[in-house]
Amino acid sequence: MKVAVTYKDGMVGQSFADAEAFKIYEIKDGEIAFEMVVQTMEQGAKAIADFLSIGKVTNVICGDIDETATFTLAMKGIMVYAGVEGPADGAVMAFLEEKLASTDEATCGHVTGSVSCTHNCSTCGGCH
Repeated sequence: MKVAVTYKDGMVGQSFADAEAFKIYEIKDGEIAFEMVVQTMEQGAKAIADFLSIGKVTNVICGDIDETATFTLAMKGIMVYAGVEGPADGAVMAFLEEKLASTDEATCGHVTGSVSCTHNCSTCGGCH
């Protein structure tokens, strides 16, 4: 199994669509067998979802995620664990200990600009 975490300076990045990097963890026998940081070059939600799917990622851990990205990942069979903060490695450990809950709902409602955001946009630098 592979888990991808939005990644910035060792922490869970707070915006899926604007993620500049993901830390990819390969899990074997319930433990981290391999990890690497991959730059996304800010391609947008659909391109990032395609990239993760091609890399056989099965789970994504992130901060905020919009409806479009949540839907796109679900269509590719990728489980989403959103609303996560703190160190990326700690988030993966919580995932392995089954302390994270998956969601199929957006954690950021500011998708089109006509919907109010469900968090303080200054946290992630603005939602898209």
